[in-house]
Amino acid sequence: MLKAVAEIWVIALVLHVWGEQGTPLHLNGLLSQAINLTSDLNVTQPVRDSFWYFTPSGRRKKRICEFRNDKTHHCDKWNDPRERFELYNDGMTLEIKSVMLEDSGIFELLVTLQDRTTETSLFNFTVYEPVPSPKINITLENVNADRCNITLYCFVMSSAPMLSFVWKYGNQERESYGNGFRIELSLTPKDSSMEYHCLVRNPVSQNMASVLPPQNCSIIHNGQSRNKYYIMLSLLIIVFPLAVWFVIVMNRTTKKGEVSAQTERTYYEVEDLSSQKMSNVQSLELMCTE
Repeated sequence: MLKAVAEIWVIALVLHVWGEQGTPLHLNGLLSQAINLTSDLNVTQPVRDSFWYFTPSGRRKKRICEFRNDKTHHCDKWNDPRERFELYNDGMTLEIKSVMLEDSGIFELLVTLQDRTTETSLFNFTVYEPVPSPKINITLENVNADRCNITLYCFVMSSAPMLSFVWKYGNQERESYGNGFRIELSLTPKDSSMEYHCLVRNPVSQNMASVLPPQNCSIIHNGQSRNKYYIMLSLLIIVFPLAVWFVIVMNRTTKKGEVSAQTERTYYEVEDLSSQKMSNVQSLELMCTE
């Protein structure tokens, strides 16, 4: 009879424990940092004892720490050889010092109160590495009269899954998930001074890199100026030879005029001299006749 009652009590206890677990509390930690896992249980009685369990992903559950009502507590050095676990607040808080990637998994707190009722808290704990500095590759696709088509590819050297990549420029914001994010842009002259930011983040860390496209697409940093340059160059190619030809023609015309004027002046002087000689001859003839 006592055996049957004990079996019923154990079954009721197990059902009570699992029935109170509910949805695990999701927590995130940063590699090499410390974190406290604190139960949100509303405990109205003194704690008789508490036990912390850890279930790594894809592995079996193991007990890591325990607290007794005589205020003694210890953590299993076999499962914690680096002594990174510490209990506080009657075992309701577990501190993890220098978090490791291997700490990702389910932490479970089983609390027994003085009346031997039990409460359970679950923590789904995920450890993330710090996000490394992003790198940006710029590819010039093609250039036309007033636009430059380029591709910006932002990525990080990391094997971490599902990073968030966000491109920010002007009033726009574009987001994608993975290990890289590629965007295609068609730049106009007004876009040449715009800065493009790539933000990479996970739930506990973020990093950013920026780039100015004109530094990598400088031949079209101002398409309108380039068009004006081409127009001026074309005009110069056409006008300069015409101007040279015009100057040569004008020089020739001027020289011809000067030669003609000099010829006329010489003729006039010769004619005037001949007239003077004729006048002198006539004067001599008159004198001889007299």
